[in-house]
Amino acid sequence: MSGGSHPPDVVDRDDPTEPALRTASATRPPALSHLRNRLQSRFVLGVPWGTIALCCLIGTVYLVVQDGLGAWGEPLTIPFTSWSYRHPLGVLLGPVAHQGPDHLLANLTGTLVFGSVAEYVYGHGSTGGGLRNAPAVRAFVIFPGVALLAGVVSIAFSWGPSIGFSDVVYAFAGVALVRYPLGTVVAISVGDALSVVLRAIEEPLFVVSRTPASDPWFVDTALQSHTFGLLLGITAGVALLVVRDADPPSAFRLWVAAALFGSVQSLWVVWWPRETAYVLARGAGVLLVGCLATLITTATVAATSGLGSVSDGRARRIGFALLVVPLVVMAAVAVPINAATDVREPPEARTVDVGGYAVTYAEDVPNERLAPFAAVTGEPATTSGVLVVDPDRGIWTRPVSAGRLESDGTESIRVGGLGWDRTVFVVRRGWRTTGGNTTFQVWINPNHGGFNRVYASPPAQAAPVVAGHNVTVVPSGIRFRVRVTRANGTVGTAPIPERGENVTLGPVELRRDRDRLIAVTDDTRVPVATRQ
Repeated sequence: MSGGSHPPDVVDRDDPTEPALRTASATRPPALSHLRNRLQSRFVLGVPWGTIALCCLIGTVYLVVQDGLGAWGEPLTIPFTSWSYRHPLGVLLGPVAHQGPDHLLANLTGTLVFGSVAEYVYGHGSTGGGLRNAPAVRAFVIFPGVALLAGVVSIAFSWGPSIGFSDVVYAFAGVALVRYPLGTVVAISVGDALSVVLRAIEEPLFVVSRTPASDPWFVDTALQSHTFGLLLGITAGVALLVVRDADPPSAFRLWVAAALFGSVQSLWVVWWPRETAYVLARGAGVLLVGCLATLITTATVAATSGLGSVSDGRARRIGFALLVVPLVVMAAVAVPINAATDVREPPEARTVDVGGYAVTYAEDVPNERLAPFAAVTGEPATTSGVLVVDPDRGIWTRPVSAGRLESDGTESIRVGGLGWDRTVFVVRRGWRTTGGNTTFQVWINPNHGGFNRVYASPPAQAAPVVAGHNVTVVPSGIRFRVRVTRANGTVGTAPIPERGENVTLGPVELRRDRDRLIAVTDDTRVPVATRQ
């Protein structure tokens, strides 16, 4: 066996526990003995060491390289995302880096579940001489090495930015599907249950805002890269079936398992952006899952069982072509997108340079990351919020949305690279006028100097007319001013008074009551603005 030989049990003839040991051995459930023997025949000492090694590597990258030890909930992610081919660090480390704890734990769970099955299918039993067939080499070098290579290939051929080990998890699932289709479906439930337990341990109480200012959940679903990883794993699994002349699963079981897997794992999430919205095409997505299950089943049957009167060699070539051609097409689309990424800072934006990154705030600017969609749909998507841009490396991201910054008031983002990182603080302050708009300013502090104002919105005029006068809040420097006008003429301007103080402009007295600005004339009191 791959785990090596073991000395026989030696029991002292005068040992009073000998009958008990014999009884326990005789009554051991045959199923457990069979499972133990099967695991030891496929793994080194019955343990999926390759999967465990991958999990340790992923955890180390998160804790050390991304500084998860220093900030568990906010790791350094921007330099370790595969933005383009001009940023090779992201392409190489993107597969083993993660966005945050939830992302990390989800992929660790998937790796443990599906990776163990894929490693079992691969097996570490010696198939011949030579170093590459040594069980320890197959377990600790070949299996994790091929998995990491698959991660780099998948992320290199993904459309747009990508980060995380999920593509490899889908590849593991693909290997498992063509060998144990129904077992893979069961493994999904096991993985989901394990994920719930891990998240409960990590965060027993989870609080979320009732009005989160963020994109819909499906925008973060990497449908293309997950499909690429799955087909890559299916191809590897079918190749193992062919090389080892193993019995393939029935076509019905494989199709059902593939359809269930695609549905549960959100391979039906087909979406595209519009100028001010996102479109989720559930109908097209469900049809895609059915077509994908049919493709997987047809290719597997053709490569392993033949196609009727078609010769075995030709049927095998057809089967592999059905899997390889979609991979080639997806790669052909990804290469020009990732190679020709041309990102730039928003025009006329005030930026703060932080270690080569340009950090700024912008409203309603074209979303550079969704430019390929715009080229197809003709509807350029726009975005608002804090932007981090590095044209030389093709980096363009909006780590904080305008809605989230408005809701929280202060946010922090991390930029950096190998061996360094810096936290950048972003502050938004504004006033919402009664019946009117909001005027606000945004400042950025790169944590090595003072605050830099990068954005100021237009003034906002209150709807109420007070004794024939209009009241307008105007952003000015690091503060806000209030302006009183009449018949298009300015009566006076002054800084907004501090809490409990007041200022008089013409016949209008403006009083500050905590975060409210109240206009007073004679016996009339009208709230005209509220501080955000």
